[in-house]
Amino acid sequence: MIQTFLKGLIFGAGFSIAMVLVSVASIPILNYFTSEPEPETLYKSDNWHSLSDDQQIAQASVLLIGRYEPGPDGSQIGYVAEIHGDADSISMPLVKGDEIPNSKFYPGEHEFRTGLILLYSDNGQVAKRTLYLYDDRVSGFGNMPLTLLVSKFKQGEV
Repeated sequence: MIQTFLKGLIFGAGFSIAMVLVSVASIPILNYFTSEPEPETLYKSDNWHSLSDDQQIAQASVLLIGRYEPGPDGSQIGYVAEIHGDADSISMPLVKGDEIPNSKFYPGEHEFRTGLILLYSDNGQVAKRTLYLYDDRVSGFGNMPLTLLVSKFKQGEV
């Protein structure tokens, strides 16, 4: 009786090991035949953030300038003040006077943010870069004056 039990135990262990090996071996084979190739865009890295400030300005299709206005609860809300560039070429979701999504903030005691800059390129649904204005100086570009940023952008448009 013990001998029959041991034979059954050995058979069960061998069968279990065989099933595990077949399962592990079949996964790559099934994936090879059933999966579609992944889109090439997944492998291309977005190198926008590796560009210098001047290169980002030159590559931008649209430069959007927003200004903050007081909100009802002490917040500041950004509204589109100016749009430079060809907004029609990239299906811009915003026009002058629109509220800028996700621009609401509650200013600190010594925070004097006066506006924001959005740089768009290719796909106008998502801004490539958001920068803030403090007294018409762009903090993300080394306190570059706003007028200089607009003139650099317009030079890159030509």
